[in-house]
Amino acid sequence: MQTSVQMPADRRPIGYWIKAADRALDGAIDALHARAGINRPGWQLLNAVWQSGDGVPISSLREEFAPIMTVADFDDRLEMLERAGMVSVEHAVLCLTGNGMARHAAMDADQKALRRRIMTNISPDDYAVALKVLREICAALER
Repeated sequence: MQTSVQMPADRRPIGYWIKAADRALDGAIDALHARAGINRPGWQLLNAVWQSGDGVPISSLREEFAPIMTVADFDDRLEMLERAGMVSVEHAVLCLTGNGMARHAAMDADQKALRRRIMTNISPDDYAVALKVLREICAALER
């Protein structure tokens, strides 16, 4: 009979913690979005429209999202936001509605609260070091 041996947390390799952090972040963010009735790509699109201020041409947003979203996925997310009354389209320009502004504000507040929770025991210096280490790992593997 095999028994599993649990490695002490302080002896687990960095790859373990990168994957664990990624899963935990994804889970927390997905839950936050689900409570708001939206998915992550929908939030990204809604946030991009909000950041544009007075509206943004759909073609510009499609181009911006091309690296992470197919045209079909983009159109699906856009349609979902329109059906939910969060955005409107006039003359191929995407704008937030009053409902979209209110939903964005609520979700943005939830995102900020989540970030504060995540950073509770992490100093700004430790955070900067963690980012530097992760950037260096990526750079070393890209060489």
